[in-house]
Amino acid sequence: MDGLRQRQVVSALERALDAMERGDVASVAREAATISRLNQREDLRELPTVLVALAEALAAGDEEEGRRQLRLLGELLGPSPLSARAARVVATAWETR
Repeated sequence: MDGLRQRQVVSALERALDAMERGDVASVAREAATISRLNQREDLRELPTVLVALAEALAAGDEEEGRRQLRLLGELLGPSPLSARAARVVATAWETR
């Protein structure tokens, strides 16, 4: 496994969360495509799909779907700073509605 590629996956995930915070679904999708191209870990195979679905749910105001996608994202990332950040992004999005 190429460690540099996996670090680039983490960077793309961070940028996707930044974009999600701004409500920029197109940028989330772009970063998800980068993740899809670079990822080498089978356990993260669904990460791009979940990121886009979460961003779309937030943009649409679909709280139920957003919670479902956040739960899936948490399962993919496990207990981690990125998982916690995603939860904060979603919580903030719901609070500002």
